[in-house]
Amino acid sequence: MACGVHTVSRRHFALQSSIVVTQPEHLSMEFERHIIEAGPPTDQGLEPYRPVSTGIDLKMLLEIIRRSVRELAGIAVFGVCLMVLFLLVAPKSYTATGSIILDSRQPKLFNIDGVLASADANQDNIDTQIELLRSPRIAERVLDLMAERGIALPKITSSESVSPVQPVDVGVTAQSTGKMPDPRLIDALGRRLKIERKGRSLLVNVMYSDTDAVRAAGIANAFMDGYISDQLRSRSAATQVNGRVLKERVDELRKELVDAENQIQKYKSDNDIVELGALTLTQQEIANHEQELAKVRAEAAQADARVGPVGSMANELARDTAQGQVKILEAQLNELKAKLQKSSAKLLKLDELRRDADALKATYVGLLNRLRETQAQESAISSDAQIVNYAVPPADPSFPKRTLMLAAALIASLLIGATKIIIRELVRGRIYSVVDVERIFGMQPLAKIPLLPGLRFNPLRAGEQGFFNMDSSGKFEQAAFSIRRWAEAVSTPRNAIVAVVSDNTGDGRSTIASALAFSAARSGRKTLLADADFRDRGLTRALADGTGVSLEQAGADDASLIVARLGERLPDFCGAILRDTDSPLDVLDSPEIAAFLNKARETYQLTVIDTAAMGQYIDAGAIIDLVDGVLVILKSGITTQAAAEDIMKQLAVSDSKPIAVVLNGVPAHENGLFDYSLENLWGALRSRIEKLKKRARAAVSSAS
Repeated sequence: MACGVHTVSRRHFALQSSIVVTQPEHLSMEFERHIIEAGPPTDQGLEPYRPVSTGIDLKMLLEIIRRSVRELAGIAVFGVCLMVLFLLVAPKSYTATGSIILDSRQPKLFNIDGVLASADANQDNIDTQIELLRSPRIAERVLDLMAERGIALPKITSSESVSPVQPVDVGVTAQSTGKMPDPRLIDALGRRLKIERKGRSLLVNVMYSDTDAVRAAGIANAFMDGYISDQLRSRSAATQVNGRVLKERVDELRKELVDAENQIQKYKSDNDIVELGALTLTQQEIANHEQELAKVRAEAAQADARVGPVGSMANELARDTAQGQVKILEAQLNELKAKLQKSSAKLLKLDELRRDADALKATYVGLLNRLRETQAQESAISSDAQIVNYAVPPADPSFPKRTLMLAAALIASLLIGATKIIIRELVRGRIYSVVDVERIFGMQPLAKIPLLPGLRFNPLRAGEQGFFNMDSSGKFEQAAFSIRRWAEAVSTPRNAIVAVVSDNTGDGRSTIASALAFSAARSGRKTLLADADFRDRGLTRALADGTGVSLEQAGADDASLIVARLGERLPDFCGAILRDTDSPLDVLDSPEIAAFLNKARETYQLTVIDTAAMGQYIDAGAIIDLVDGVLVILKSGITTQAAAEDIMKQLAVSDSKPIAVVLNGVPAHENGLFDYSLENLWGALRSRIEKLKKRARAAVSSAS
């Protein structure tokens, strides 16, 4: 570094966060279009840096979303616009809904539950009935009903094709083959059908979706009617089958019963068994003899009583006659009983034959009654299902549901956008806001510099009009005051040297160093602005016009420092002059640099040194140990967290010095979600238009 006497001519300069050399003969320095917004003066930054552990937390994620709210809003708007386009081109679908009770529990006219057991089993399983409603058999019945009612068949789309190998004709119908319904039509009907059971109840909603509301209602009703007609047809077929089975069995039993009766008659004839009602002839004769015997015995007893001790001959004759009849009847009765005893085995066999015949007769009568009930049931069959409400053509489409889909698109866009932004920012790992600085470094930035257009710095008029001739708000003055108060705290109780460092060129390091020096000089402090950036030498090119003496001369000279006088109430300037035989590290690590800084500390109340980018060169490390404080510049959206931590670790390795952080280039909306006023927007647009005009004029002049 060297200092030379140089008088700066009256030319206007524009200060920018990085030095831009436009023409060799008109070197200037531009600050980025900034205003520095800072709070009240603070002594912050006097404590040495202590690393703070970093991690992903909710506050960090919310901060990422907050600072990217405009991008997130743009993604959401884009997603909603895509959904609006989809809603405009998407075909409308109408869903017609009908209600049916699959088991109405209606009382039966006839008790034939055993005969129709298969139908009753379906009534106890609603899920089975729902699957039956979805079955191809019902779909075929629906196609028949649609043909009967004149309902147009739905068209088949390629996604509804059963066979992806064969091409699909969207105009194919159920009658295309002439033999059976096209399976693709049946599949299409099943895809658009929805069966929904209401809780655990027996009520089921039958819903069908179609691009035509009338056809949707017609097909939904056809499904319900087709299900009921199929159930009636199934019941009728079951009844007819059971009727035929019963009739065949009744005929068989009738024949068996006739054979049994004939067998009984033949047995009676072969064994001379004559029956009078419920008794055989022998049994009837025995009964008659017993009655006659009882009567004769009574008469004999009366005749014996009339004879007495002295009876007449007539009485004795009557008694003897009666007693003779009793003996005859007793003999005949004994003979009949003996005969009955001999025929008892034959009677037992006859009773067995008769019981078998009676059993056949009872079975025959029972089945005959059931056959008659079954025949009567055929004309009175009813379905266990009952239609509650027929479907009507819906007035509004069921798809697309505009409000729901727009809300879903908005939510999905926000989620996708938030995920994209968070992943991107975590991968980038850059510093954007005050929250990032606090989270990583455990300290608040001394000032934050939002990026706003329309403000330019005039260094030659800074002493008279301030730093920004368009800064009517005074925000820059407040920020410069805060930075200067920090520098004054560093210099207490002696003169101080402050180094301004950053990670990369273009972070605003030279801008902030110049701003600090000009602010201190304007407040009346004797200030020196020195350029130690031997790589870029931006300040030297802008303010010293390339003249000066070598570092060895400046360090070895015992006289006062020779510097460039910029003007009244402006800082002095010492540029970076490098001989061809020297390297930047040789100069910065030489004894002359220490002698130069000692002279500057003795002569000036505040010395501000602009250094080379620490992320690209290690030059700043050679001069850090010789200064009294360090001002770290972090560029919002540019400086990475890893780079900032590396800078702070390098500073922590050296002797503990007061450190302050300035966050540069913060977007204006960091002060609020939507902080752009119409005036600022118009100013940015006007500035952009002026730039385009200048480029156009330059292109025209170069072409000519």
